[in-house]
Amino acid sequence: MSRNLLISFVAICVSASLASAADLPSRKEPPPPPEPVMFTPVPVTNWTGFYVGAQTGVVWATDYLRGDAIPAGTYLYSATLLQPGATLEGFVGYNWQMSNGFVLGAEGDFGGAWAKLRTTTFTPPTGAPAFTGASAASEWINSQGSLRGRVGYGGGQAMIYVTGGAAVANITRQYVQLAAPGVPGSNQFTSWRLGWTVGAGVEYMFASNWIGRMEYRYTQYSGINDIGLVSTNFGNRRLRNQISEIEIKLGLLYKFNGTSPLIYARD
Repeated sequence: MSRNLLISFVAICVSASLASAADLPSRKEPPPPPEPVMFTPVPVTNWTGFYVGAQTGVVWATDYLRGDAIPAGTYLYSATLLQPGATLEGFVGYNWQMSNGFVLGAEGDFGGAWAKLRTTTFTPPTGAPAFTGASAASEWINSQGSLRGRVGYGGGQAMIYVTGGAAVANITRQYVQLAAPGVPGSNQFTSWRLGWTVGAGVEYMFASNWIGRMEYRYTQYSGINDIGLVSTNFGNRRLRNQISEIEIKLGLLYKFNGTSPLIYARD
Protein backbone atom coordinates (compact mmCIF):
# COMPACT_ATOMS: atom_id res chain seq x y z
CA MET A 1 0.00 0.00 0.00
CA SER A 2 2.83 2.32 0.87
CA ARG A 3 4.26 1.54 -2.55
CA ASN A 4 1.04 2.64 -4.24
CA LEU A 5 1.00 5.84 -2.21
CA LEU A 6 4.57 6.60 -3.30
CA ILE A 7 3.74 6.06 -6.98
CA SER A 8 0.70 8.31 -6.70
CA PHE A 9 2.73 11.06 -5.02
CA VAL A 10 5.39 10.93 -7.75
CA ALA A 11 2.74 11.12 -10.46
CA ILE A 12 1.14 14.13 -8.84
CA CYS A 13 4.52 15.92 -8.60
CA VAL A 14 5.35 15.23 -12.25
CA SER A 15 1.95 16.51 -13.38
CA ALA A 16 2.37 19.70 -11.34
CA SER A 17 5.83 20.29 -12.82
CA LEU A 18 4.55 19.87 -16.38
CA ALA A 19 1.68 22.27 -15.73
CA SER A 20 4.03 24.87 -14.29
CA ALA A 21 6.38 24.54 -17.25
CA ALA A 22 3.48 25.14 -19.65
CA ASP A 23 2.65 28.37 -17.88
CA LEU A 24 6.19 29.76 -18.20
CA PRO A 25 6.84 32.38 -20.98
CA SER A 26 8.52 31.15 -24.18
CA ARG A 27 12.20 31.87 -24.56
CA LYS A 28 11.88 32.11 -28.41
CA GLU A 29 13.09 35.43 -29.92
CA PRO A 30 10.21 37.76 -30.91
CA PRO A 31 9.82 38.50 -34.66
CA PRO A 32 11.50 41.72 -35.93
CA PRO A 33 9.26 44.77 -36.36
CA PRO A 34 8.02 45.47 -39.92
CA GLU A 35 10.13 47.82 -42.01
CA PRO A 36 8.74 51.36 -42.24
CA VAL A 37 6.97 52.27 -45.49
CA MET A 38 8.60 55.30 -47.11
CA PHE A 39 6.60 57.87 -49.06
CA THR A 40 8.07 60.55 -51.33
CA PRO A 41 6.19 63.80 -51.97
CA VAL A 42 5.33 64.23 -55.66
CA PRO A 43 4.00 67.58 -56.99
CA VAL A 44 0.74 67.54 -58.94
CA THR A 45 1.08 69.51 -62.19
CA ASN A 46 -1.47 72.31 -62.28
CA TRP A 47 -2.01 74.14 -65.59
CA THR A 48 -4.83 76.38 -64.37
CA GLY A 49 -4.12 80.10 -64.18
CA PHE A 50 -3.24 83.28 -66.04
CA TYR A 51 0.11 83.56 -67.78
CA VAL A 52 2.26 86.02 -69.73
CA GLY A 53 5.21 85.35 -71.98
CA ALA A 54 7.29 86.10 -75.05
CA GLN A 55 8.13 84.09 -78.14
CA THR A 56 10.31 84.32 -81.20
CA GLY A 57 10.49 82.23 -84.31
CA VAL A 58 11.05 81.78 -88.01
CA VAL A 59 8.33 82.67 -90.52
CA TRP A 60 8.03 81.66 -94.16
CA ALA A 61 5.70 84.17 -95.82
CA THR A 62 4.17 83.62 -99.25
CA ASP A 63 2.32 86.10 -101.46
CA TYR A 64 0.50 84.89 -104.58
CA LEU A 65 0.24 88.00 -106.77
CA ARG A 66 -2.01 88.24 -109.82
CA GLY A 67 -2.46 91.16 -112.19
CA ASP A 68 -5.76 91.67 -114.00
CA ALA A 69 -6.61 94.26 -116.64
CA ILE A 70 -9.13 96.97 -115.76
CA PRO A 71 -12.05 97.03 -116.54
CA ALA A 72 -12.09 93.77 -118.50
CA GLY A 73 -10.62 91.71 -115.67
CA THR A 74 -8.39 89.76 -118.06
CA TYR A 75 -5.72 87.71 -116.30
CA LEU A 76 -2.37 89.22 -117.40
CA TYR A 77 0.38 87.80 -115.18
CA SER A 78 1.14 86.21 -111.80
CA ALA A 79 4.06 85.95 -109.41
CA THR A 80 4.94 84.08 -106.24
CA LEU A 81 6.83 85.88 -103.48
CA LEU A 82 8.41 83.60 -100.89
CA GLN A 83 10.92 84.64 -98.25
CA PRO A 84 11.88 83.52 -94.70
CA GLY A 85 11.95 86.02 -91.87
CA ALA A 86 11.70 86.34 -88.09
CA THR A 87 9.06 87.26 -85.52
CA LEU A 88 9.13 88.56 -81.93
CA GLU A 89 5.87 88.64 -79.98
CA GLY A 90 4.40 88.94 -76.51
CA PHE A 91 1.35 86.99 -75.39
CA VAL A 92 -1.10 86.63 -72.51
CA GLY A 93 -3.59 83.86 -71.78
CA TYR A 94 -5.54 81.74 -69.34
CA ASN A 95 -5.76 77.96 -68.88
CA TRP A 96 -8.37 75.91 -67.04
CA GLN A 97 -7.49 72.28 -66.31
CA MET A 98 -10.36 69.82 -65.94
CA SER A 99 -10.34 66.78 -63.67
CA ASN A 100 -9.81 64.40 -66.61
CA GLY A 101 -6.54 66.10 -67.59
CA PHE A 102 -7.83 68.15 -70.53
CA VAL A 103 -6.95 71.84 -70.56
CA LEU A 104 -9.09 74.60 -72.10
CA GLY A 105 -7.72 78.06 -72.65
CA ALA A 106 -7.65 81.33 -74.55
CA GLU A 107 -4.63 83.33 -75.69
CA GLY A 108 -3.81 86.55 -77.51
CA ASP A 109 -0.47 87.57 -79.02
CA PHE A 110 0.92 90.60 -80.83
CA GLY A 111 4.34 91.61 -82.11
CA GLY A 112 6.60 92.49 -84.98
CA ALA A 113 7.61 90.53 -88.06
CA TRP A 114 10.69 90.90 -90.24
CA ALA A 115 9.73 89.21 -93.50
CA LYS A 116 10.16 91.14 -96.76
CA LEU A 117 9.17 89.44 -100.00
CA ARG A 118 10.34 90.60 -103.42
CA THR A 119 10.22 89.36 -106.99
CA THR A 120 11.07 90.62 -110.47
CA THR A 121 9.62 87.57 -112.27
CA PHE A 122 6.06 87.79 -113.58
CA THR A 123 4.55 84.88 -115.48
CA PRO A 124 1.82 85.49 -118.10
CA PRO A 125 -0.88 82.88 -118.73
CA THR A 126 -0.28 80.31 -121.45
CA GLY A 127 -0.28 81.91 -124.91
CA ALA A 128 -0.24 85.51 -123.59
CA PRO A 129 2.50 88.04 -124.46
CA ALA A 130 5.53 88.11 -122.18
CA PHE A 131 5.70 90.63 -119.35
CA THR A 132 8.04 93.39 -120.61
CA GLY A 133 10.03 95.97 -118.70
CA ALA A 134 12.11 95.77 -115.52
CA SER A 135 9.70 95.81 -112.58
CA ALA A 136 9.63 94.57 -109.00
CA ALA A 137 6.88 93.74 -106.53
CA SER A 138 7.60 93.68 -102.82
CA GLU A 139 5.54 92.95 -99.72
CA TRP A 140 6.42 92.96 -96.04
CA ILE A 141 4.60 92.37 -92.77
CA ASN A 142 5.06 95.16 -90.25
CA SER A 143 3.20 93.66 -87.29
CA GLN A 144 0.81 90.81 -86.59
CA GLY A 145 -1.33 89.30 -83.88
CA SER A 146 -3.99 86.72 -83.12
CA LEU A 147 -6.75 85.82 -80.67
CA ARG A 148 -7.18 82.05 -80.30
CA GLY A 149 -8.72 79.27 -78.32
CA ARG A 150 -6.66 76.30 -77.10
CA VAL A 151 -7.44 72.68 -76.24
CA GLY A 152 -4.74 70.54 -74.68
CA TYR A 153 -4.04 67.48 -72.60
CA GLY A 154 -1.63 67.61 -69.68
CA GLY A 155 0.25 64.45 -68.79
CA GLY A 156 2.64 65.18 -65.96
CA GLN A 157 4.89 68.13 -66.71
CA ALA A 158 4.16 68.13 -70.46
CA MET A 159 1.07 69.28 -72.34
CA ILE A 160 0.24 68.93 -76.03
CA TYR A 161 -2.36 71.25 -77.54
CA VAL A 162 -4.06 72.52 -80.67
CA THR A 163 -5.01 76.15 -81.23
CA GLY A 164 -6.98 78.24 -83.68
CA GLY A 165 -8.72 81.57 -84.11
CA ALA A 166 -8.59 84.99 -85.74
CA ALA A 167 -5.45 86.71 -87.04
CA VAL A 168 -4.59 90.27 -88.04
CA ALA A 169 -1.58 91.85 -89.74
CA ASN A 170 -0.37 95.23 -90.98
CA ILE A 171 0.97 94.64 -94.49
CA THR A 172 2.78 96.93 -96.93
CA ARG A 173 2.85 96.30 -100.71
CA GLN A 174 5.12 98.10 -103.15
CA TYR A 175 5.16 97.99 -106.97
CA VAL A 176 8.17 99.55 -108.68
CA GLN A 177 8.91 100.32 -112.33
CA LEU A 178 12.69 99.94 -112.49
CA ALA A 179 13.45 101.05 -116.07
CA ALA A 180 12.03 101.71 -119.54
CA PRO A 181 9.63 101.19 -121.16
CA GLY A 182 7.58 103.73 -119.34
CA VAL A 183 8.33 106.31 -116.71
CA PRO A 184 10.08 104.93 -113.60
CA GLY A 185 7.87 105.17 -110.58
CA SER A 186 6.30 103.21 -107.77
CA ASN A 187 3.09 102.60 -105.88
CA GLN A 188 3.00 101.72 -102.19
CA PHE A 189 0.01 100.66 -100.09
CA THR A 190 -0.31 99.73 -96.40
CA SER A 191 -3.39 98.26 -94.74
CA TRP A 192 -4.60 95.96 -91.98
CA ARG A 193 -5.85 92.54 -93.02
CA LEU A 194 -7.90 89.98 -91.10
CA GLY A 195 -7.46 86.24 -91.41
CA TRP A 196 -7.43 82.92 -89.58
CA THR A 197 -4.73 80.83 -87.97
CA VAL A 198 -4.41 77.23 -86.76
CA GLY A 199 -1.58 75.35 -85.13
CA ALA A 200 -0.34 72.85 -82.57
CA GLY A 201 2.37 72.78 -79.96
CA VAL A 202 3.86 71.29 -76.83
CA GLU A 203 4.58 72.93 -73.47
CA TYR A 204 6.82 71.71 -70.65
CA MET A 205 6.48 72.93 -67.05
CA PHE A 206 10.04 72.82 -65.73
CA ALA A 207 9.08 74.73 -62.55
CA SER A 208 5.78 75.45 -60.81
CA ASN A 209 5.56 78.90 -62.45
CA TRP A 210 7.77 78.57 -65.56
CA ILE A 211 6.83 76.89 -68.83
CA GLY A 212 8.67 76.53 -72.13
CA ARG A 213 6.90 75.93 -75.42
CA MET A 214 7.36 75.11 -79.10
CA GLU A 215 4.54 75.85 -81.54
CA TYR A 216 3.73 75.44 -85.24
CA ARG A 217 1.26 77.85 -86.86
CA TYR A 218 -0.29 78.35 -90.30
CA THR A 219 -1.96 81.70 -91.02
CA GLN A 220 -3.99 82.83 -94.03
CA TYR A 221 -4.94 86.49 -94.51
CA SER A 222 -7.82 87.81 -96.59
CA GLY A 223 -7.04 88.87 -100.15
CA ILE A 224 -5.86 92.39 -100.98
CA ASN A 225 -6.74 94.27 -104.15
CA ASP A 226 -4.45 97.16 -105.12
CA ILE A 227 -4.70 99.40 -108.20
CA GLY A 228 -1.43 100.28 -109.96
CA LEU A 229 -1.35 104.01 -110.74
CA VAL A 230 2.04 105.05 -112.04
CA SER A 231 4.24 102.54 -113.81
CA THR A 232 3.59 101.26 -117.29
CA ASN A 233 3.57 97.60 -116.33
CA PHE A 234 1.53 97.99 -113.14
CA GLY A 235 -0.60 100.96 -114.21
CA ASN A 236 -4.31 100.37 -114.70
CA ARG A 237 -3.99 96.87 -113.22
CA ARG A 238 -5.88 95.25 -110.38
CA LEU A 239 -3.17 93.61 -108.30
CA ARG A 240 -4.53 90.76 -106.19
CA ASN A 241 -2.42 89.58 -103.23
CA GLN A 242 -3.08 86.39 -101.28
CA ILE A 243 -0.71 86.21 -98.29
CA SER A 244 -0.06 83.24 -95.99
CA GLU A 245 2.52 82.31 -93.36
CA ILE A 246 4.08 79.22 -91.84
CA GLU A 247 5.75 79.83 -88.46
CA ILE A 248 7.75 77.83 -85.95
CA LYS A 249 7.91 79.56 -82.57
CA LEU A 250 9.83 79.05 -79.32
CA GLY A 251 8.46 80.72 -76.19
CA LEU A 252 8.85 81.13 -72.46
CA LEU A 253 5.97 82.00 -70.16
CA TYR A 254 5.34 82.73 -66.49
CA LYS A 255 2.17 81.25 -64.98
CA PHE A 256 0.54 82.89 -61.99
CA ASN A 257 -0.96 80.77 -59.19
CA GLY A 258 1.74 78.24 -59.88
CA THR A 259 1.84 76.52 -56.46
CA SER A 260 0.97 72.85 -56.92
CA PRO A 261 -0.39 70.56 -54.18
CA LEU A 262 1.67 67.52 -53.11
CA ILE A 263 0.64 63.91 -53.16
CA TYR A 264 2.68 61.15 -51.56
CA ALA A 265 3.81 58.16 -53.60
CA ARG A 266 5.13 54.94 -52.03
CA ASP A 267 8.78 54.22 -52.82
